[in-house]
Amino acid sequence: MKRGWFSQIVTEHPDPSLQGLWRLIQLGWLLAPVHGVAFGALMIWAMALCVWRKSDQLHRSWLNRTFCILAIWIAGTVVIAADPYVALLGTFNILPFFLLFITVSFVVQTIDQLRHLARLSLIPASIVVILGVGQYFWQWQGPPQPWEGILGWALALGGNPPGRMASVFMYANSMAGYLVMVLPLAIALWLEPMLSNQQQPSTFNRQASVEQAAPPVSDPQDFAPLISHRLPIAQRLLAVSPLPAFARYALPLLVMTILTCIVFTHSRNAWGIAALTCLAYALYWGWYWVLAILVAGIGVVWGAAFAPMPVNGLLRQVVPRFIWARLTDDLYPNRPIAELRITQWKFA
Repeated sequence: MKRGWFSQIVTEHPDPSLQGLWRLIQLGWLLAPVHGVAFGALMIWAMALCVWRKSDQLHRSWLNRTFCILAIWIAGTVVIAADPYVALLGTFNILPFFLLFITVSFVVQTIDQLRHLARLSLIPASIVVILGVGQYFWQWQGPPQPWEGILGWALALGGNPPGRMASVFMYANSMAGYLVMVLPLAIALWLEPMLSNQQQPSTFNRQASVEQAAPPVSDPQDFAPLISHRLPIAQRLLAVSPLPAFARYALPLLVMTILTCIVFTHSRNAWGIAALTCLAYALYWGWYWVLAILVAGIGVVWGAAFAPMPVNGLLRQVVPRFIWARLTDDLYPNRPIAELRITQWKFA
């Protein structure tokens, strides 16, 4: 019997006792970038339930105990801080994420769950990039009240800061940081159908042995044995059910759109991380021709920005100005003092 759309988005957990927690994590994963309040509420609910119901199992992990010790140490530093009140507020930027990590790592137990979360992440990412493209190229803004208050975000006309794509985020760098986290997941899911017939990438062909061959997996719930290190990493990650047909055709477009949006956030750190992501995939799978193209492209861009004359002048005829000028910090020469990062850090 064909499953409904909701059961394909919110799947079942192999352990029935963790089904409620797993559903909360999946729903929160979907809402994280587009509704931060709902994401926070769902994650707080999940963390509270996990600690309440599974505390006897959580304390057995040495990693969880390490987090607890670190949390106590951070809380202790509040007492001796120069400004205890500000230090106490700062702990809320750290300690909840310790508990979130403990909760998610306890609930997510199989490769299939990790793959499902990767697929789920593409749904809100699609919304983010669509709104970002509309904001940057078609001057979208809004939404009108009361939706702005309900959703918790608004599209700033022309981006924030002006001229930089920010989508639903308060600042362009935040959008860039989100996209560079989604990008490797989107690339992996895009390449999966093409690579599923390959036993291993070329890097591992020299290391694989007969003893590492994987038994056939007939049920998605049988992934727990695959988490062990008996199998090469690539072979474990490829032993999954394929994506729907429409997603296979949509993923290349989504990957290209994410890369385009990263470019128009004008975040130099994000550009570097995206380049390293692509280089890592090309190197891992032994696609040396792709690696050569990427290295050549990066070299041309870097040369346009930093090579001596007359080399940079020639390369700047090829590389768009907004790229090399951003790298040399000449794109925004007269930025308002209030928008400078050093100014904003004084109030962070």
